[in-house]
Amino acid sequence: MVASVLDMARYVATQLHNGVALNGTRVASSEHVQRTHTVQTKTPDNPFYPGEGLGYALGWGVTEYRGHRLIHHAGGVTGYRSEMMLVPDADMAVVVLTNSYFATAVLFAAIDEYFGYGDESLEEIRSGYEAKLSDRAQLKEDVVTTLNTEAIEPFLGNYAKGWRLVLEEGALWLRNTGWSFALLPNKGGDYVTGTGGDLMGLTVHVEEGADGVISLSLADLDTVQKLAQ
Repeated sequence: MVASVLDMARYVATQLHNGVALNGTRVASSEHVQRTHTVQTKTPDNPFYPGEGLGYALGWGVTEYRGHRLIHHAGGVTGYRSEMMLVPDADMAVVVLTNSYFATAVLFAAIDEYFGYGDESLEEIRSGYEAKLSDRAQLKEDVVTTLNTEAIEPFLGNYAKGWRLVLEEGALWLRNTGWSFALLPNKGGDYVTGTGGDLMGLTVHVEEGADGVISLSLADLDTVQKLAQ
């Protein structure tokens, strides 16, 4: 979607006002807007966002920061980055449109300035970024270049909650509606997500239990059983 900063300001204002646009027109029900802001599944803490990651809602990430509930979403294409964040308890929103990757730092700098918190969050963002780079470097060291297709064969197929483990042209993929993770074998015998943006580097473990039931675990987010063929 192509939108100006004024378009985005109108959009976040409508979100903050539970579906009522600035001209007073209701464009969505309050119940539906609130549902999109409600956490549906837990996700790992985002190292680029200070505070505690509460989870993923319907299109929005939700974070607890200094006692404030933050509702946020980011996007981008090559050479362009956008971020928006709602702070409902302050009737405040911040939108950043940029051709660089400092957008998250600007979000929290604006929030800290508004509440008078100082600039501690900027150091936390910088530390998180450096930790992420270190994790990616370690991930590269731990990845095994050869996939044992014979070993993974019994685990291929459909799992609960819409997950699918598939082998395509010698590459292993974990898929669900809207998600497609390339899986890379690591030295420990598990697999790691080689794609997925901020979700890259998650451990995926598959095993067959003593009862013969095959299960798949995606980091600490979810564990699902393989469905009968």
